[in-house]
Amino acid sequence: MESLFFHPKVVHIPIALALLMPLISAGIWLGWLRKWWPARTWVVVLALQGVLVASGVVAMQSGEQDEELVEAVVPEAAL
Repeated sequence: MESLFFHPKVVHIPIALALLMPLISAGIWLGWLRKWWPARTWVVVLALQGVLVASGVVAMQSGEQDEELVEAVVPEAAL
């Protein structure tokens, strides 16, 4: 497993967060409106958005690096 490229391991984090963030945000908003949670709970949304952006950048950069390695084996037209 360690011999695999770094990019496939990282790319799933931003994909999952991009799909889940609307649900998480809506849940926290609903909880905030109903006074289930204090207003500072929005820090969770901000932190997860930060993780989403950072992991997206890391996934993109690692994909660029892995692309050069793969192009040595697979023609660019196939990518």
